[in-house]
Amino acid sequence: MCAKEYGGGSWREERKRLEKGQKVKGMVNVFGALDALEQREVLEGYERRRSVEFCDFLGEVKKQYRGYGIWLVMDNGPVHQSRRSVGKMDELGIKRFWLPKASPELNPQELVWKLMQGRYINNRKFESAEEIGEMVRDFEEDFNEGRVGLKLSRYNGQGLSLKELT
Repeated sequence: MCAKEYGGGSWREERKRLEKGQKVKGMVNVFGALDALEQREVLEGYERRRSVEFCDFLGEVKKQYRGYGIWLVMDNGPVHQSRRSVGKMDELGIKRFWLPKASPELNPQELVWKLMQGRYINNRKFESAEEIGEMVRDFEEDFNEGRVGLKLSRYNGQGLSLKELT
C-alpha cells in the first residue's frame, strides 16, 4: 500500500484491484508491462487509474521478475510521473526510460494494446466491466502461452514496427 503525506499527517489509500469474478460498474483500467524478449505480458485490472493503483501494479511486476533488473519504458502519463510512482519505482529498484512526449509509435506496449483491442475488445458488446476484464485475462493468457503475440520486425526510422503473429 502506498502512503501519501498530507498536511503534516498521513493518510492511506486503498488500491482497487479487480479480482477474478468481481463485478464492477463502468470502466476497467488496465496497466500492462511487456517483456519484449520473452514475449510475456503482465496485466492487472483496476477500478481506477491513479498512482496508488500503479504502485500496486509495479509491485506485481517486481514479483513476476524477482531477481531480475527491470527497466520500464514509459510515456509521460501523469500516473507514471507522480512523486508516488517514481518513489515506488526507486524503492523497488525499477529503472525507467521516459519516451518523448506524444510518441506512442516508440512504445511497444501501445502495439500490444492495439492488438488486444482489435482481437479481443473492439466490435463486441459487453454487459459489464467484468466481461471486459475476463476478455483482458483471456488475452493475457493467450499472449503468455504464445497463441497470440507480436514479433519485432524492424526499426523503420519512424518507430518500432511489430508484426502480429497469427
